Amino acid sequence: MKNQKYYGDQHGRGLAIALPVPDGTVSGRPTTIGPAGDPVLVVPFTERQTPAQRALGWGQGLKDGEASCYVPGFGQILDLGAMPAGVVIGQKVYLSAAGMLTTTTTDLYVGRVMPIEGPGGGLGVAIRVNT
Repeated sequence: MKNQKYYGDQHGRGLAIALPVPDGTVSGRPTTIGPAGDPVLVVPFTERQTPAQRALGWGQGLKDGEASCYVPGFGQILDLGAMPAGVVIGQKVYLSAAGMLTTTTTDLYVGRVMPIEGPGGGLGVAIRVNT
């Protein structure tokens, strides 16, 4: 599948990706990301990256404010084209009858906005397992 950008592990933990997390995030303690009224549960498996940690050489590949996280319940990230203006990581997105991503809740729910790691980057859609 050429638009598949990332898929989760085979051990049931969900996607494992770098995500921006709130201040005070601790490895192993669930937290949430995304819109305040409709967040996504994540489980960090690294500490939140800080400038002090970077100076010590910790958190390779993480940007300040990010942690490596499991995103339970999501199995893959797809590049489904242009994102609607103003979306944030963790926000729900929908697919219109015309095949465009929208934030219109009456369209078909497809997943949550997540970063695409690696070359090209950008944003993709995390698809739930067994939706």
